[in-house]
Amino acid sequence: MTMSKNGLETEVRQLKKRYWMALALFFISSMVCVSLLRTMQVQEKTNRELLRASDGLKLLKGVNINRRMSLAQLKSHFLADGKNASVEKLIYARIDDLKTRFKPNDLTIASIEKKGEEVTLNYTLKFLNPDFNYFLNTVNALEEIDYPLTVVSSVSITRSAAKDGNVLSCAVSGKVLAFSDNSP
Repeated sequence: MTMSKNGLETEVRQLKKRYWMALALFFISSMVCVSLLRTMQVQEKTNRELLRASDGLKLLKGVNINRRMSLAQLKSHFLADGKNASVEKLIYARIDDLKTRFKPNDLTIASIEKKGEEVTLNYTLKFLNPDFNYFLNTVNALEEIDYPLTVVSSVSITRSAAKDGNVLSCAVSGKVLAFSDNSP
C-alpha cells in the first residue's frame, strides 16, 4: 500500500504543479491583456486629441488666410495715395476711432502738422456730466493706444452752475502722432 500511496502522492504533486503553472500562466496572460487594453485606450485618446488638434490647425489656417486678406485690403486702401497720404488717413482713422469708441459730446481737431518725420494732429475731447470712472478709463485707454500714438497733453475738469443744476465738464487734450515712414 505504501507503493500505491507514493504513486498517488506523485500524481497529486504533478497535478498541483500543473495547477500552479496554469494559474501563473493565467495571471501573466491577464496582466498582458490588461496592459494591452490600457495601451489601446491611451492610443485612442491620443488619436482623438491629434484629430482635434488637426481640425483646430485647419481652422487657424483659415483664420490666418482671412486675416492676411483683410490686411492686404487695408494696406491697398491706405497705401493707394502714397506714403504721406496713408499716414494722414491713419491719423484721421484714429480720430474717427476716438469719436466712435469714447462718444464725446464735442470733438475739436486742428490741422495736420508735419515736423520732420513726425506727423501730428491736435485734438480735444469734451464730455458733459460723465461718469467719473468712465472718464478715467477713457484717459487711460487713450494713453494705451499703440499706433498711431495718442498722446494726452492735458486733462481739465470744471464745474459750472446752470439752470438744471451743476454741470461737470471734462476735457482731454492731446495729439495723434504718426511717422511719415509708417514706423514708430
